[in-house]
Amino acid sequence: MVFNRAMGFNVNFPLITSRLLRSSQAPLCMLRASAFDPSIIRAISLDITGTILVHRYPIMQTYADAAVWARLPNPPSAEELKPAFKQAYFKHLTESPCFGFQEELSGREWWMRTVRSSLELCGRQYNEDDFQRYFRRVYQHYGSAEGYETLADAAAFLDWASERYVLGVTTNAPARTVETVLPLLGLHERLRWFVCCRDVGVEKPGRAIFDAAVRQAGF
Repeated sequence: MVFNRAMGFNVNFPLITSRLLRSSQAPLCMLRASAFDPSIIRAISLDITGTILVHRYPIMQTYADAAVWARLPNPPSAEELKPAFKQAYFKHLTESPCFGFQEELSGREWWMRTVRSSLELCGRQYNEDDFQRYFRRVYQHYGSAEGYETLADAAAFLDWASERYVLGVTTNAPARTVETVLPLLGLHERLRWFVCCRDVGVEKPGRAIFDAAVRQAGF
């Protein structure tokens, strides 16, 4: 958890339970152990995945199911994809941080390279038509409401907190999660700012991403 210079509170943990939310003081009770007076908090910065929403289905099972749907020859299993995807993801995130910010890659191109590498690490190489059919299926899934679900505690918290604080998102998640998924789930209406690492070229906990959030929050 991080307090920034705008007296905003950055939430990086799974949100407060519904039981606690039934108390009007519950969200603030988590702050009382700090050296800060909770009454001075003006804004709360939230992350996205794992904080206000989660993937509806296991990620690697989704990738494996897409391979079957796309009729890939010898489709990789979820068990094969799990270590391959992890290796490919961190490789590309290291070589092209913030989803291709420095190279000015589109988010789609960054993910295409990562998914292609994942298949290659599984020992699979497909012709371009097969790969594009497969990639589009995966990419469409994670750009749709079907790929996610809102945490019950998150919805209750957003309703409660949006009447008391300025709320926003500061995240290392892909820009498409901010621009597409949040509106699809109807979560964007309660939020006042949206900053992702792709916007500024710096991931949390780097200061620059929080400075951008402060500017967007209007402080």
